[in-house]
Amino acid sequence: MGVGDFYLAFLFILFLFMKLNPNTLGLSAGLVSAVGMLLLSILNGLGYYQQAAVQMMGWHMFYTPTVLGTFSGMIEAAVITYLFVSATAWMYNYLLGTHTA
Repeated sequence: MGVGDFYLAFLFILFLFMKLNPNTLGLSAGLVSAVGMLLLSILNGLGYYQQAAVQMMGWHMFYTPTVLGTFSGMIEAAVITYLFVSATAWMYNYLLGTHTA
């Protein structure tokens, strides 16, 4: 084992006991999912990932590969992701013993 392996193990152990901010983590994950939805729509318009866009229409209630459908899909994806990730981070903190609420 090299020095890098010990450093990675130290970071992993540090992360295991780190308190997460549910709001910040949820907002950042929601932003990433909204940008992913926008990128998918742009690539679909260019002729790439068309089957993925069809699948996305099946998974999301408000998504269509139009400008309005992309915007509403981005909002839907961001809200769903925010709620799921925030709840997960809150539960992680609760189980870790750092109750925030």
